[in-house]
Amino acid sequence: DNIDPKVLEEYRIKPGDILFSHINSIDQIGKTALYEGEPPLLIHGMNLLLLRPNRQVIFPHFLLYLLKYLRLRRYFERLAQRAVNQASINQTLLGNTRISLPPLEEQKAIARILSTIDKAIELTDKIIEKTERVKQALMNKLLTEGIGHAEFKDTEIGRIPKEWEVVRLEDIGEIYTGKTPPTKNATYWCPPTFQFITPGDISESSIFVRKTERMVSAVGAKYVGILPKNSVLVVCIGSSIGKVAVTTKEAVTNQQINAIIPDLAKVNPIFLWGILQKYKPRIRALAGEPAVPIISKSTFSRIKIPLPPLEEQKKIAQILLSVDRKLEIGRKEKEKLERIKRALMDILLSGNVRVRIA
Repeated sequence: DNIDPKVLEEYRIKPGDILFSHINSIDQIGKTALYEGEPPLLIHGMNLLLLRPNRQVIFPHFLLYLLKYLRLRRYFERLAQRAVNQASINQTLLGNTRISLPPLEEQKAIARILSTIDKAIELTDKIIEKTERVKQALMNKLLTEGIGHAEFKDTEIGRIPKEWEVVRLEDIGEIYTGKTPPTKNATYWCPPTFQFITPGDISESSIFVRKTERMVSAVGAKYVGILPKNSVLVVCIGSSIGKVAVTTKEAVTNQQINAIIPDLAKVNPIFLWGILQKYKPRIRALAGEPAVPIISKSTFSRIKIPLPPLEEQKKIAQILLSVDRKLEIGRKEKEKLERIKRALMDILLSGNVRVRIA
């Protein structure tokens, strides 16, 4: 309210302006955003360069896509001057960047094409977000109230349906802590066969481990210990404590992960995933707040959870699976659209394919 009008005008962002992250960690350098007028008053902050396109020469949305393309090609990462935990690109370095510039009308046509793909990606994102909310609501209801219960009881872990039990994790399966295979065994003469799962391979939202960065040989896997399909993995060391997933094939894990090899006569793996996902805050609380959070195997084994009859577990699991499949379809559609966008950026912004203007 008390700012000098001249200062306000100097730092006020105008529609069509592009903000460029020029001082940040290396993975954030070159991020861009175009201001389209909302909110109506926006002030230019620190660590951002403001690019104000000359509209007689370049269309703002075309410049935005061009900058995103250069970042995708890691141009700004190579251009940046690095310091400890930080990198920067000064105005001179950025200003000297040479670009290919088609005629103005062709720029607008290219921007329209890429914008169409962006809108499809945004719509897919909204569908995924909505499905995530539905999934969370279903989990909150099914994993506390079950299906069709009228009577409930108070227990040491909270209110649960009368027919449910309270059990420890060690009561429903074998608990196994992973370890890292020696390098010499990991690439031994046997070809890589088994997934090697680390916390980074576990999603915060997907039920299953989809793919991993590394594979190990049969020799290395035997040294570590091979987990069967449908093992339930829980991260118990590090910043991502509580992440949980179910294996879709035989696999091995590192020492940050405890695996529950479930007794399938007692527990459904997908139901167990849901319970542990819901109990994530409790699991994290067990680690306290040391520099490196950790939950010992013995503490983990004694975690108590509610357990319905097996048939009810299976029904709950089927509902969770159906929502997870819908999410997977949405994620694959988004990945497909992003591949199309990258391919279009490659051919349109490099000039390899020209857009004809009628």
